[in-house]
Amino acid sequence: MADNKGFSRRDFLKTAGAAGTGSILAVAGSLFPNDSGAAETQPDQMKVPTRPFGKTGVDVPILGLGGMFDIPSNQLVLRQALKWGVTYWDTADCYEGGNSEIGIGDFFKRYPEKRKEIFLKKLSSP
Repeated sequence: MADNKGFSRRDFLKTAGAAGTGSILAVAGSLFPNDSGAAETQPDQMKVPTRPFGKTGVDVPILGLGGMFDIPSNQLVLRQALKWGVTYWDTADCYEGGNSEIGIGDFFKRYPEKRKEIFLKKLSSP
């Protein structure tokens, strides 16, 4: 639904999402100003805690990642999530019309060695 100024709801949501992601990354950057040295000296302090996933026995982080990863700047969110130990990701064919799955696939094409670190949950639309 575009208003008479040509700015659609979808455009607004994408802009708001990008601004929100940028804000989160900016705050995170101030919390961990020396990322390269801190990660090597105190790796456990920068990782999200894990818990067993149901009866599977697989430890997953208490914070999961899901959403639309269909634009290149969102690839930064995936990389940062890995740095913080957020390795439980979910996706579905209904997220941005399947483009989120393509975006996550693009991430794994670029970093194939990271796929074994990710617990990927795929949801199916009804």
